[in-house]
Amino acid sequence: MKWLLTAWQLVRDIALTGLGARILIGQSQSQHPNDATIYAALALLLPAAAAHVLALLSSVIGAGQQESLPSSSPPSSSPDSSSGGTDEHA
Repeated sequence: MKWLLTAWQLVRDIALTGLGARILIGQSQSQHPNDATIYAALALLLPAAAAHVLALLSSVIGAGQQESLPSSSPPSSSPDSSSGGTDEHA
């Protein structure tokens, strides 16, 4: 089934994106561009754009989580300054 995922990625990134870009270029050079055709072209570009944005966000979020992980060294223990270091109770 890995080949199916690879095939979808190729279709999404090459065929749909290429067709959408070609339609947008054609409409931009037209004297009377059709709004519905432009929206259809943008819809063809959307799957690839969304996949790439999600990949970018997951890498940024993953890097942020790695930086926020606590260090492996234990926290340093310091004596309580309010008790003066003695166990006397008044």
